[in-house]
Amino acid sequence: MIRHHAASEVDFSGLWQDENGSFMELTVNGESLTGTYRAIFQKNGRYEDFPLVGFRHGPLITFSVSFGRHGTVSSFTGQFHTIHGMEVIETVWMLTEKVAKSKSSDSPVGEVLTGTTEFRRILN
Repeated sequence: MIRHHAASEVDFSGLWQDENGSFMELTVNGESLTGTYRAIFQKNGRYEDFPLVGFRHGPLITFSVSFGRHGTVSSFTGQFHTIHGMEVIETVWMLTEKVAKSKSSDSPVGEVLTGTTEFRRILN
């Protein structure tokens, strides 16, 4: 069962984990969000921290993460739900990499990836 929440009921503050093992820690100030996105990279299996900024309005959330030295940025948008008693943020995301010149042409080459991610609140 999915239960929707009124605007005053949702508190996005705290620690969340996605199905891939990445974490985000959110701080809410009014409708603004700031925080840290801690991603695990498959290449080396290590976590790295990246800045996160965004907005929330009631059960709705949107935020972006700059993966700095990796040359990518990602934006997530989604909604808070309680599913079987668990607090969940279901999101869709888009990740883009910086555009580089192709060696064989003058047109820019880059990649855009899209997907879905579910974050679950981690209780202390």
